[in-house]
Amino acid sequence: MYRKWSKTVLVAISVTALAFGIPNSASAQTSQNLDDVLSAPIQNYMQNIEDAYKYPYSDLTEAHLNALLQSDSRDDQQNAIASSQAAQDLVCFQKGSLDIISASVESSILSSEVISNTAQVAVLETKTIESHSSDGSTVTLYDGETEDLTSVWQDIHILTLSASSGNAYTVISDQLVDYSEYMQANDLAAFAKKYSKNQNLFGIDSDLPDTAYTDSVPNTQDEGNLPGDTSPQPRASQISEGRMLNYVDKWTTGPVDTFNTEYPIFKSGGNCTNFVSQAVHAGGQALVPYNLVTKYFTNVWDYDTEKNDSSRTWSNADYNYKFMLNHSGSFTAASSVFKTYMGSIIYYDWIDSSGANNPDGTLDHANIVVGVSSDGMRYISQKSPLRANIPYSTFLLKAYSEGKTKINTVELNLIY
Repeated sequence: MYRKWSKTVLVAISVTALAFGIPNSASAQTSQNLDDVLSAPIQNYMQNIEDAYKYPYSDLTEAHLNALLQSDSRDDQQNAIASSQAAQDLVCFQKGSLDIISASVESSILSSEVISNTAQVAVLETKTIESHSSDGSTVTLYDGETEDLTSVWQDIHILTLSASSGNAYTVISDQLVDYSEYMQANDLAAFAKKYSKNQNLFGIDSDLPDTAYTDSVPNTQDEGNLPGDTSPQPRASQISEGRMLNYVDKWTTGPVDTFNTEYPIFKSGGNCTNFVSQAVHAGGQALVPYNLVTKYFTNVWDYDTEKNDSSRTWSNADYNYKFMLNHSGSFTAASSVFKTYMGSIIYYDWIDSSGANNPDGTLDHANIVVGVSSDGMRYISQKSPLRANIPYSTFLLKAYSEGKTKINTVELNLIY
């Protein structure tokens, strides 16, 4: 089925009218009362997304969903956009030879405001997907091989609702937005306007990489049988892949909205690399203390929870890459994402200094390879936003949907 979709990335961001029956009087409500008014219709919309995962594949074809989108029925329009999210995920999971067998979709309102007759609502969506091998292939994780996978991820959506006839508000857009940017934004309306792309449900021809997933992964479950260290430089410490990935699993599949308070938590960004550093440290990488003079040096690597501070190499993706490659003694360069092993780090360059979608040679984001399927699909985990055991193709799709259609990567393999 996924071959039908391989030439078109289905985008869950759309501009379409969805009637929710919210009283117009909500514009005069306090923020808390407005959230209360909006909660029921948003929950109903999320339930429609969850239900869409149960539809037969024949109901998720591009032609069928486009017909729903063009229907005069607002219920059909809502089903179209809800189903498009499920269809995207089905395609990506099938690319990794996995069938989605169940899904849970939860949401919470982060903020809302009314300007004139328009409500802007930021919603945090959390999906938990249970999948099973469709062809007997397995996924290797830190604790062994499995045909079953639990994946969790979070995204922020900006729902725009406008006043319509019949004393009701109507959702006119559902926009997937960058998590870190949202957390730093203080003007929700302006932020939503920036992300308003007037995108259709379908028709954006941004193919996912059609890379052949061919290379194998060494069996690292028994660390006593690991090959010798071939690093040309002394190792800071022997990293245990098992301890590293156990830490990642604990903090991405446990309570999904929590951080380890033994480490700094950065409100203004940097938690993606902060989490990578935590995992590498949990694996055994030795700290290299810093001070005010050396904080921006690339050969230090440490954090200060009391001051909620760290060396630049701990929390900045670009500096972290330079430390891990040149000074950790634990990582070596890989030639592509699909030449990485479990415990490897992937770094992304996808914006410039102004925040525009323009890779500029400075790395902006990092996550960790936590699994590899027997047919070569990579699975990644990260924090901010949360991603736990998701196919790399799904990760790319979410990034594309946020507007990051130009992506450069560099990869570091853990040295076994």
